[in-house]
Amino acid sequence: VLQSRYSYDKHLEIGIDFKNPVIIPNAVDPAIFHCCNRVCPPDGKRKIKLIASSWSDNPRKGGTVYKWIEDNLDWNKYEFTFVGRAKEKFARINHLPACPSMELAEILRQHDIYITASQDDPCSNSLLEALSCGIPAVFLQSGGHPELVKGAGVGFKFKEEAIQAIE
Repeated sequence: VLQSRYSYDKHLEIGIDFKNPVIIPNAVDPAIFHCCNRVCPPDGKRKIKLIASSWSDNPRKGGTVYKWIEDNLDWNKYEFTFVGRAKEKFARINHLPACPSMELAEILRQHDIYITASQDDPCSNSLLEALSCGIPAVFLQSGGHPELVKGAGVGFKFKEEAIQAIE
């Protein structure tokens, strides 16, 4: 059993052969991560609310991309919240500590766009949680992200393309 087609392909690349492979993506608890009580889409009267989250501060989880976005974002148009652990010190991003799932779900539903920049993540729980809360995603085209997001967001290949993807 594998989490994603991406994970399956990576196993094949290193020579692992499967008899009867089955792909079953990670799943979220729908009693916690759902789109009920989600904020209304931005109407031009308020800033667009961006959010990212991660339990890990591993450098491959996207912290440097979030820092780049922070340095290049139009702060008159957007606000950005990061929930979880990051080694980067953010000056303008509202950095909240990691929190329990129910609290995270409530925070997610108050935002408009989820951003993930993790690298080679086979099946991101954080991304699935945001998508389950009805939030479109801006994602690094790496790992299983495109497979999970499908038409529910916009991908970018390089950090310099992230702002355009957000737009």
